[in-house]
Amino acid sequence: MRRGAVWLAVVVSVHAWRASILNGLSGMSLPRIVLFLVGAVLALFSSSCGDSLLWAVGTTEKLGLLTSFSLQDRRVGVFSELFEREIVLVRPESRFAVEYIPFDLFDANRNWKTIAVLGDLSRTGPIDDAVSFLISPETRAEMASKPVAYRIIENVWARGQAVILIHAKRSEDLEQFIADSGDSLLDNYEVALRTAIGPAVLSIGHNGDMEQYVRDHYGFEIGIPKGYSVGEDAEANVVRLYRVLQGEPARFALLHWMPVEEAPQTPEDLLDLRDELANFYYDGDFAHRDRSTASWGSFRGERAMVLSGLWQNKKYVIGGPFHSFGFVSGDRFFFLDGSVYNPPGKKLPYMREVMAVVRTFRDLEAG
Repeated sequence: MRRGAVWLAVVVSVHAWRASILNGLSGMSLPRIVLFLVGAVLALFSSSCGDSLLWAVGTTEKLGLLTSFSLQDRRVGVFSELFEREIVLVRPESRFAVEYIPFDLFDANRNWKTIAVLGDLSRTGPIDDAVSFLISPETRAEMASKPVAYRIIENVWARGQAVILIHAKRSEDLEQFIADSGDSLLDNYEVALRTAIGPAVLSIGHNGDMEQYVRDHYGFEIGIPKGYSVGEDAEANVVRLYRVLQGEPARFALLHWMPVEEAPQTPEDLLDLRDELANFYYDGDFAHRDRSTASWGSFRGERAMVLSGLWQNKKYVIGGPFHSFGFVSGDRFFFLDGSVYNPPGKKLPYMREVMAVVRTFRDLEAG
C-alpha cells in the first residue's frame, strides 16, 4: 500500500472518529489514552492494508489478560501468581508481568505477543466475542463441562502470537488444578510461545543464502536471523549460530548430529556429550551439575532427551543458562543446544529468542 493512500485513510478516519474519540478520551487517564491511541493506529493500519495478520508487537515479558472476572476475584489472583512465578536462570526472573487489558481497549491491543483470556465458559459474559474467535461452540461446551480447562492457540489476532484460554468455574477448582498441573501448563505455554515467535524473529531479516547452504550440505534446515553469524565444523558434524554484538546479550545455538547407533542412551549421557562439545567449541564451558537437569521430554511433539540448567566457564569466570534437546530423526541423532550470556540483565527474553530459533529446525532427510 502506498504511503499516500495510508495517509488518506488516516485523515478520513480521524475526521470520522474525532467526536467519538474525544468523548471517550475525556474520561480516561493519560496512560489509558496513550494505550488507546497506539493500539488504534496499529488497528487502523492493519485494517487498511488487507486481511492478512500482521506480526505481533511488544515483548515476551508482558502477558495481556482479558477476563470476565473482577480484578479482586481470587481466580485472577491465582492466575497472576502462576504466570508471574519466578524461574531461576542464574538469578530468579518472573516468567511474565501480567497486565490487565480493559474490554474497551482490547480490540486495539489484541496483537500483543502473549495474550490470556480467563473466565467461566459455562456462563455468558463479556469475553464471549473473544472466546468465539478462539474456539468452536463444541469445544467451548466441552471445556465448560469441566471444573477447569485450557487451550493454547497460536497466531490468533497476530502472527507470532501465543494465546491461552483458561476456563475456571470456582477459585477452589483453579487452585487445585494449578497445584496439580500448573508446571505442565506453564511448560506447554512456553513451548507454544517459542514456536510462535520463531518466524517473527526471522521476519526482521534472515540469511537466506546460508540457510540454503545448510540445507544443501547437511540435509536439515534452521532459520538464521539477521545479525547471527554461522560457523561449521563439517568433519565433526557441527553447525553453530551466534550473535555476539557490542552492547547486547550474547546468544548461541549449536547443532550436532551423528549416526543413531552412536547416540547417547540416557539424558545423563547427553549431558556428558554437551560438556564435551561446550568444552571444545566454547573454550572450556561445562554444565553446573547441581543446577542442571537431564530428563525425558519432547521436541516438536516427538520423544526427546531434554537438558536445562546453568553453564559455567572457570577460565573466564562467566556463566549463563542453557537448554538442549537430543532426539532421533531418521537414521541420525540430533543434539540442539541454545545458551545466553548476559551478566548484567535478564536472560529469559533472550533464551526465548535463541530457543525459538532452535525450534525452526527441520530434518529434511527424514521426510
